[in-house]
Amino acid sequence: GKDRTTLRDLIDFLEDGLGYALFLREGRSLHLTPEGEQLQRQAHLLMRQVKAFEAFAKDVPKSAAQEISLVYDPFTPRALLQALIAAMAQRNTRLSLINASRDEAERLLASGQADLGICQARNRSVGDAMEWRALGAIEMDFYASKALFPGAEQPLSLLELSLTPQVIMHPDSDEPV
Repeated sequence: GKDRTTLRDLIDFLEDGLGYALFLREGRSLHLTPEGEQLQRQAHLLMRQVKAFEAFAKDVPKSAAQEISLVYDPFTPRALLQALIAAMAQRNTRLSLINASRDEAERLLASGQADLGICQARNRSVGDAMEWRALGAIEMDFYASKALFPGAEQPLSLLELSLTPQVIMHPDSDEPV
Protein backbone atom coordinates (compact mmCIF):
# COMPACT_ATOMS: atom_id res chain seq x y z
CA GLY A 1 0.00 0.00 0.00
CA LYS A 2 0.71 3.62 0.45
CA ASP A 3 3.33 5.09 2.75
CA ARG A 4 1.56 6.81 5.66
CA THR A 5 4.63 8.62 6.98
CA THR A 6 3.65 12.00 8.34
CA LEU A 7 5.66 15.19 8.44
CA ARG A 8 5.92 14.73 12.19
CA ASP A 9 7.47 11.27 11.68
CA LEU A 10 10.02 12.72 9.25
CA ILE A 11 10.94 15.53 11.67
CA ASP A 12 11.27 13.02 14.53
CA PHE A 13 13.50 10.82 12.35
CA LEU A 14 15.72 13.82 11.46
CA GLU A 15 15.98 14.94 15.09
CA ASP A 16 16.83 11.39 16.19
CA GLY A 17 19.56 11.26 13.55
CA LEU A 18 21.00 14.64 14.59
CA GLY A 19 20.78 13.91 18.29
CA TYR A 20 19.05 17.19 19.21
CA ALA A 21 15.66 18.86 18.83
CA LEU A 22 15.01 21.27 15.99
CA PHE A 23 11.49 22.27 17.05
CA LEU A 24 9.56 23.02 20.21
CA ARG A 25 6.11 21.50 19.95
CA GLU A 26 3.12 23.28 21.47
CA GLY A 27 0.04 21.35 20.48
CA ARG A 28 -0.06 21.30 16.71
CA SER A 29 2.29 24.26 16.24
CA LEU A 30 6.05 24.05 15.90
CA HIS A 31 8.66 26.68 16.84
CA LEU A 32 12.33 26.48 15.98
CA THR A 33 14.81 25.86 18.76
CA PRO A 34 18.02 27.96 18.71
CA GLU A 35 19.75 24.98 17.05
CA GLY A 36 16.90 24.78 14.53
CA GLU A 37 17.22 28.51 13.73
CA GLN A 38 20.97 28.14 13.18
CA LEU A 39 20.41 25.13 10.92
CA GLN A 40 17.68 26.99 9.00
CA ARG A 41 20.04 29.94 8.31
CA GLN A 42 22.69 27.55 7.02
CA ALA A 43 20.10 25.75 4.90
CA HIS A 44 19.04 29.06 3.30
CA LEU A 45 22.68 29.92 2.55
CA LEU A 46 23.24 26.46 1.11
CA MET A 47 20.15 26.77 -1.12
CA ARG A 48 21.42 30.11 -2.47
CA GLN A 49 24.76 28.50 -3.25
CA VAL A 50 23.01 25.58 -4.94
CA LYS A 51 20.96 27.96 -7.11
CA ALA A 52 24.05 29.99 -8.02
CA PHE A 53 25.94 26.80 -8.86
CA GLU A 54 23.03 25.53 -10.96
CA ALA A 55 22.92 28.80 -12.93
CA PHE A 56 26.68 28.61 -13.47
CA ALA A 57 26.48 24.95 -14.52
CA LYS A 58 23.79 25.72 -17.10
CA ASP A 59 25.98 28.43 -18.67
CA VAL A 60 29.14 26.30 -18.86
CA PRO A 61 28.45 24.85 -22.33
CA LYS A 62 27.79 28.35 -23.70
CA SER A 63 30.86 29.97 -22.19
CA ALA A 64 33.32 27.09 -22.41
CA ALA A 65 34.00 27.46 -26.10
CA GLN A 66 37.66 26.97 -26.75
CA GLU A 67 39.74 27.60 -29.80
CA ILE A 68 42.50 25.42 -31.18
CA SER A 69 44.55 26.32 -34.22
CA LEU A 70 45.89 23.41 -36.23
CA VAL A 71 48.52 23.71 -38.93
CA TYR A 72 48.64 20.84 -41.41
CA ASP A 73 50.69 20.02 -44.46
CA PRO A 74 49.21 19.63 -47.95
CA PHE A 75 49.34 15.84 -47.72
CA THR A 76 46.96 15.59 -44.74
CA PRO A 77 43.84 13.74 -45.92
CA ARG A 78 40.73 15.89 -46.23
CA ALA A 79 38.61 13.15 -44.56
CA LEU A 80 40.81 13.34 -41.44
CA LEU A 81 40.40 17.12 -41.27
CA GLN A 82 36.62 16.90 -41.78
CA ALA A 83 36.31 14.30 -39.01
CA LEU A 84 38.41 16.50 -36.74
CA ILE A 85 36.22 19.54 -37.47
CA ALA A 86 33.07 17.52 -36.65
CA ALA A 87 34.56 16.14 -33.41
CA MET A 88 35.64 19.60 -32.24
CA ALA A 89 32.23 21.09 -33.08
CA GLN A 90 30.57 18.48 -30.85
CA ARG A 91 32.88 19.55 -28.03
CA ASN A 92 32.09 23.24 -28.60
CA THR A 93 35.67 23.86 -29.67
CA ARG A 94 36.42 26.21 -32.56
CA LEU A 95 39.05 24.76 -34.86
CA SER A 96 41.13 27.11 -37.01
CA LEU A 97 42.96 25.31 -39.81
CA ILE A 98 46.14 26.57 -41.47
CA ASN A 99 47.59 24.80 -44.51
CA ALA A 100 51.36 25.20 -44.61
CA SER A 101 54.60 23.44 -45.47
CA ARG A 102 56.35 21.50 -42.74
CA ASP A 103 58.97 24.25 -42.21
CA GLU A 104 56.27 26.92 -41.98
CA ALA A 105 54.24 24.66 -39.64
CA GLU A 106 57.22 24.36 -37.30
CA ARG A 107 57.64 28.17 -37.33
CA LEU A 108 53.94 28.67 -36.51
CA LEU A 109 54.12 26.13 -33.69
CA ALA A 110 57.32 27.63 -32.26
CA SER A 111 55.89 31.17 -32.33
CA GLY A 112 52.62 30.10 -30.68
CA GLN A 113 50.51 30.97 -33.73
CA ALA A 114 49.42 27.32 -33.95
CA ASP A 115 48.59 24.92 -31.12
CA LEU A 116 48.94 21.62 -32.98
CA GLY A 117 50.45 20.43 -36.23
CA ILE A 118 49.89 17.44 -38.49
CA CYS A 119 52.80 16.98 -40.88
CA GLN A 120 54.62 14.16 -42.57
CA ALA A 121 57.64 13.00 -40.59
CA ARG A 122 59.85 12.50 -43.67
CA ASN A 123 62.53 10.99 -41.41
CA ARG A 124 63.22 14.39 -39.88
CA SER A 125 62.86 15.21 -36.20
CA VAL A 126 61.22 18.34 -34.83
CA GLY A 127 63.01 21.05 -32.87
CA ASP A 128 63.94 20.58 -29.20
CA ALA A 129 61.23 23.00 -28.08
CA MET A 130 58.44 20.80 -29.49
CA GLU A 131 56.94 17.48 -28.61
CA TRP A 132 55.77 15.07 -31.30
CA ARG A 133 53.41 12.12 -31.38
CA ALA A 134 52.88 9.59 -34.14
CA LEU A 135 49.28 9.56 -35.40
CA GLY A 136 49.64 6.37 -37.39
CA ALA A 137 49.69 5.78 -41.10
CA ILE A 138 48.14 8.14 -43.61
CA GLU A 139 47.09 6.59 -46.89
CA MET A 140 48.69 8.16 -49.92
CA ASP A 141 48.20 7.65 -53.62
CA PHE A 142 51.15 7.55 -56.00
CA TYR A 143 51.13 9.12 -59.44
CA ALA A 144 53.70 8.92 -62.23
CA SER A 145 54.18 10.55 -65.58
CA LYS A 146 53.24 8.24 -68.48
CA ALA A 147 56.38 9.49 -70.27
CA LEU A 148 58.54 7.80 -67.61
CA PHE A 149 56.87 4.41 -68.15
CA PRO A 150 56.08 3.98 -71.86
CA GLY A 151 54.14 0.82 -72.59
CA ALA A 152 53.85 -0.21 -68.92
CA GLU A 153 50.65 -1.79 -67.62
CA GLN A 154 48.57 0.32 -65.32
CA PRO A 155 48.44 0.46 -62.40
CA LEU A 156 52.17 0.27 -61.75
CA SER A 157 53.52 -1.61 -58.75
CA LEU A 158 55.40 0.24 -56.02
CA LEU A 159 58.52 -1.63 -57.11
CA GLU A 160 58.19 -0.30 -60.67
CA LEU A 161 57.65 3.23 -59.35
CA SER A 162 60.65 3.01 -57.04
CA LEU A 163 63.01 1.88 -59.83
CA THR A 164 62.58 5.17 -61.71
CA PRO A 165 63.66 8.36 -59.92
CA GLN A 166 60.90 10.97 -59.77
CA VAL A 167 60.69 14.34 -58.06
CA ILE A 168 57.28 15.71 -57.23
CA MET A 169 57.04 19.24 -55.93
CA HIS A 170 53.89 20.37 -54.24
CA PRO A 171 53.30 24.15 -54.38
CA ASP A 172 52.96 24.29 -50.58
CA SER A 173 55.94 22.06 -49.80
CA ASP A 174 59.52 23.18 -49.19
CA GLU A 175 61.04 19.83 -50.09
CA PRO A 176 60.55 17.41 -52.97
CA VAL A 177 58.67 14.25 -52.15
